[in-house]
Amino acid sequence: MDEKSRACKAQLEQSLQSLEEGASQAGQKRCIILSGGVDTCAIVMACRDLGLHLDLAVSVSVSNESGNFEGTDEEFVKELAAACGLELHYLHTSAMELVSNMLPFCVKTLETYDPMDLRNSMVVALALHKAKELGCTQVITGDGADELLGGYSFTWKGEEPTWSQKRQEMCSAWKFSAMKMAVALGMKYFSPYVQPSFKEWALKETDKSDCIGSARIHIKLGDEKVDHVTGKLPLRRAYPDAISAWRRKDPIEVGSGSTCLSRKDFWGPPPDPEVVDKLRKEDHVVIRDAEHLTYYKHFAQTFPDGLPSRRRQEGHCCKDCGYELDRPTATFCLVCGCFPAQDLA
Repeated sequence: MDEKSRACKAQLEQSLQSLEEGASQAGQKRCIILSGGVDTCAIVMACRDLGLHLDLAVSVSVSNESGNFEGTDEEFVKELAAACGLELHYLHTSAMELVSNMLPFCVKTLETYDPMDLRNSMVVALALHKAKELGCTQVITGDGADELLGGYSFTWKGEEPTWSQKRQEMCSAWKFSAMKMAVALGMKYFSPYVQPSFKEWALKETDKSDCIGSARIHIKLGDEKVDHVTGKLPLRRAYPDAISAWRRKDPIEVGSGSTCLSRKDFWGPPPDPEVVDKLRKEDHVVIRDAEHLTYYKHFAQTFPDGLPSRRRQEGHCCKDCGYELDRPTATFCLVCGCFPAQDLA
């Protein structure tokens, strides 16, 4: 194990030990939202090494319009839970059931109708609701590792020092849906990767060459590994024999299967052009497709007078919905999902 990987492991364990101190005082029932990816797998392995108890794990798989489960998480999750003796609650739901049951909660809590956000967040929301039903008072996620350690493929381009500067900017403005939803459900939220000590270490002590490079990666459990560029190398190398250590990075919607909601044929015919034009003129919003329209309708019903938390048509605002962006240089709108949301040229 190289120096950066040893340090990564030590920082992760330090973060988790702070979790144990708080839990022992509060007597909390602890749950991990388990995707079977590199980040949550490393947490499970670190907890095992430290002797920290996880009361249970919750995971979700979503079936498409044909009733098939396309997600890539399940085999990794079940193998990991069995190997580590985790009490696993695996939820199976259809995509339309997921939308019907979780969309209203997610739109209200997250104040968004961004399809990419909602396809991911509805899955997490279902897991959080199950955790609460099971009596959990604290939920653990793997949030933050992708941002800090180059997990997202769109971060693999660029060179230093620009790469680290952009990472710093991204991490200074990060927001996690799981955090807001857990709090809304009355549960405590924890991710070891967003703790100040881990964040500070990653930003100060790692650069692009530490985080991103070629490695032997596989998509399915048991498949032959192939050379591929990947991120989060310090975390992968910290637990090189873990079940998910060399798994491909899949976003929540791919791992769970909710990505089927992004397919245009899932929603039937495209929206009526007259409806789209009316919304553009009267509501001053741009609707991209049937999925976007479905989410916007819920948003408009939930916030008939607009979002109280954001100004509209003032300052640096999104060109598609008019809501103020998070920062003057932002190019992505967290409300409607527009990109680029403004022209910075």
